[in-house]
Amino acid sequence: MITENIENAIVKFLNNQASAPEMDLLESWLETAENETLFLEYVRVNYFIDLAVTEFDKAKLLQEVSAVIRKDQKKITRFNPRTLLRYAAVFLILLSSFGVYKFFSASQITQVVSQTAMNEVVLKSENGMVTVLYPNGTSEIKNRAGEVLFKKSDNTLVYNENQETNALVYNTLTVPYGRRFSLVLSDGTKMQVNAGTSIRFPVKFIKGEDRKVFVEYGEAFFDVAKDSKHPFVVNNNNMNIKVLGTQFNVSAYPEDKTTTTVLVEGSVQLFDNSNSKSKASTFIKPGYQAIWSPSKQNFEVKQADIESQTGWRSGKIVLKSLPFSQMIIKLQRHYNVDIVCNENQLKNEIITATFDQEGIEDVLKLINEIHPIKFEIKGRKITIENNKSK
Repeated sequence: MITENIENAIVKFLNNQASAPEMDLLESWLETAENETLFLEYVRVNYFIDLAVTEFDKAKLLQEVSAVIRKDQKKITRFNPRTLLRYAAVFLILLSSFGVYKFFSASQITQVVSQTAMNEVVLKSENGMVTVLYPNGTSEIKNRAGEVLFKKSDNTLVYNENQETNALVYNTLTVPYGRRFSLVLSDGTKMQVNAGTSIRFPVKFIKGEDRKVFVEYGEAFFDVAKDSKHPFVVNNNNMNIKVLGTQFNVSAYPEDKTTTTVLVEGSVQLFDNSNSKSKASTFIKPGYQAIWSPSKQNFEVKQADIESQTGWRSGKIVLKSLPFSQMIIKLQRHYNVDIVCNENQLKNEIITATFDQEGIEDVLKLINEIHPIKFEIKGRKITIENNKSK
């Protein structure tokens, strides 16, 4: 049963007019599955009266949902069931215009809204709290004592260097395909994080210990703040990169099967941190790269093409003598699309090109001028075939 005070809280909640006590009351009431069902039913009944049934356009509907969610992007939003219900309610209202509510359950609605939000950059704390970081707006996050942990400005998080803590507490940043993000750690180290990356790092580094971060998968560029007393260590699975202050790029995507470290400035030491009996290690100098092969348990050092391997930092895709199959992987990460190539011979074609602000369709058209292809785009799925007519 929905009491009068709960009903008033719901109405104000849906109209963005609820006070803090009303929000607390509603959140407590929504703790049970029964009340969640009552909430969704209330929205359905009170907002769906006398609305006409129209033809259902799923793509348009999802665009509407995404637009509604992005209206809140000036804030950092906690990603929890209460937030999802906020958007689920709006989702139900939007569904009314398509006359398709009866085909969706509350759990399905929540799942769709969840998937929409998870296309954004996400920050997860050790205690399990998840925060969605929308691309625009500024805000700050505080701990329970009121101390500012970090400030967000558009696509950058800056951690507070003056936090008073002796505990090593980690955050995990996950950047989806199609997005890039930047971090400034508590020691002043700057990081640029590429699409399809998860990286774990301390909220504050501890005096007397190495400054250690973990690239769990993906790619990141590091501009390390100098601190001779506290070496900076980047870990990826069984490999460590140890520096004092330098600029380098680490690429460790699972599908690449190797980890590549490109040194731009300074010096780094790379060493095997696995359980193998023979430990491998190496140094590289600026302009060179070290490629770690887990299967061979060794490093291959060779000259690097800095532009092609770090161009992603400014949003560029630089392809130099790259097989078509590898180009597809880069495009998928950059544009958050799924590409299917049905022509095996085409996969071995070599591509050399640079793309800057072009959309995916423009990129494919430009490739077609050099290597004849025909392609079909349906949402996020792209099918490519050899254009034999050319």
